[in-house]
Amino acid sequence: MKYKRIKYVSILFIVLSIITICKLNTLTNYEKKEKNLKLSLIDINSKEFKDDTKKALEETFGQNYEKILEKNYQSVEYATEVDNLFKNNDGKIEYPDFFGGQYINDDNNLVIQIAKKNPAYKINFTKVQNDISKISDTIIFEDVTNSYSELEDVNNQIINYFRKNGLSDSGLKANYVDVKKNIVIVELENNSQEKQKWFKENVIDSNLIKFIQSDKEKVLSANYNVGGNFKDCSMAYRAKKDGKNVFVTAAHCVEGLKDEDVSEYGSIVGFEYSMGGTIDAAIIQLASGNSVSNSIKYPTYPATSISTKTSIYPNPLVVGTIIAKSGVKTHATSGKITNTNFSGTTDRLYLTQTVATDCRINGGDSGGLVYVPTKYDTFVMGVVHSRIKSSMSDDGSGEMVYTRADFIDDYFDLTRY
Repeated sequence: MKYKRIKYVSILFIVLSIITICKLNTLTNYEKKEKNLKLSLIDINSKEFKDDTKKALEETFGQNYEKILEKNYQSVEYATEVDNLFKNNDGKIEYPDFFGGQYINDDNNLVIQIAKKNPAYKINFTKVQNDISKISDTIIFEDVTNSYSELEDVNNQIINYFRKNGLSDSGLKANYVDVKKNIVIVELENNSQEKQKWFKENVIDSNLIKFIQSDKEKVLSANYNVGGNFKDCSMAYRAKKDGKNVFVTAAHCVEGLKDEDVSEYGSIVGFEYSMGGTIDAAIIQLASGNSVSNSIKYPTYPATSISTKTSIYPNPLVVGTIIAKSGVKTHATSGKITNTNFSGTTDRLYLTQTVATDCRINGGDSGGLVYVPTKYDTFVMGVVHSRIKSSMSDDGSGEMVYTRADFIDDYFDLTRY
């Protein structure tokens, strides 16, 4: 494969560097001279760095973390190659009727699902099966009932209805394609026969939907008080808007704020933020003399590098991909993607096409950076949005939902540098 030549030691060093830099560094002191914000770096050759690197990885993946990370990233690459088999002449991926989906399982192997109910699958699947087998003999084939395109169509109909009509009294808390279960899940605040009947009569009635009692209510992850210090939230990444330097954070971190409330950092660009549709994001123009480097994990965590590429990796997203996040509250945490098209409510706000993970965050991590520390680049994936309420521990930490960076860049017309 394309990156086979990269030595194992290089792969490990990059992964160690990216995750641990997030883990270690807290901005304990910064000097403001003429309103200039100074961010500090650490010595990556220090014993402290190396010790905490090992600790951070072992906390998430155990002592066998090196092999786990390598195997997961390899499966992500396999998934991308599988998707390439289904690209049309315009470069768009069109899954055939027999394709049920794909995900990376708990053993970090890629699983390809095959929907056999389509009579033509035997003829069409044979060639694709051979092509997939050539990618790797570790890929697992799994029989399912429904095709991914059918599931995606039903889920999109739900999204379109609530975007157009609002939540009203539907009781909807979340809807998404559960790839592993091969079904569309609709989570209701009150999963009664009455609410199910209303949904079927007003939104869509499909045997591809499974109604469940909601366990995915979202809680915003900011400890922000209007007029307080912006560091109570987190920064994500830098960009340019109309030639001006800005940084990205979560919209619910700036709602109600004025420029003077964030003057030590910069100014809210025309109060330009969006919390609805597909994103929860805001951009803040850096004050004169301030700068943010791509070597910095916001707000206080430096890293070796983050990619300036605006396309997400992998593309499309794959359930089971290892991701990491950097935020002011819980510093560096990591986990896996659990759902790539998660639509859910927060305070009756319906946000669609976010990404759910089992990576843990807490209040104050909102607006933080989400990324994939691959062996060849550190791709920015998105911005921390919320926690899943049902997963919250006594300390308030819960599983993360994030907004996609490619959606944010497109919405604000941002360029990365």
